[in-house]
Amino acid sequence: MRYALRPATAGDYDFIYKVKTTTLREYIAQTWGWNEADQQARFGALFDPAQWQVVQLDGRDIGVLCLEREEGGLFLANIEILPPYQNRGIGTRIIEDILASARRDCLPVRLQVLKVNPARRLYERLGFVVTGETDTHYLMGCPPEPCTQ
Repeated sequence: MRYALRPATAGDYDFIYKVKTTTLREYIAQTWGWNEADQQARFGALFDPAQWQVVQLDGRDIGVLCLEREEGGLFLANIEILPPYQNRGIGTRIIEDILASARRDCLPVRLQVLKVNPARRLYERLGFVVTGETDTHYLMGCPPEPCTQ
């Protein structure tokens, strides 16, 4: 199974919002409650298509990825796959590819996950460890392997 990533455009706004609400609504509601108007306003205020990539499988848009370069590493801000495509190894493959690239560049990768989100188990299976926490999130990191560069 081979996925592809394409840069998001302003025209992907509705799709990216749909993926977010479909995949995260339950966890956001458990954590803060769900207010549709508030969620739309927050998303609209922060949406920058240049930060997003659309995950494709066989030419179909099936999810989104937001990977940010930061000083000294990478921050996996979002990876969300629509439910019909979950549990097929696509998210795992994307994260493994990110980690392989980070290892080549001797970079750590970090992320945060809502405490109520079971995705934490996936991240741990892929080598992330909890490095801290907030009231709502686990902060996780995957350090680079020793570099010889």
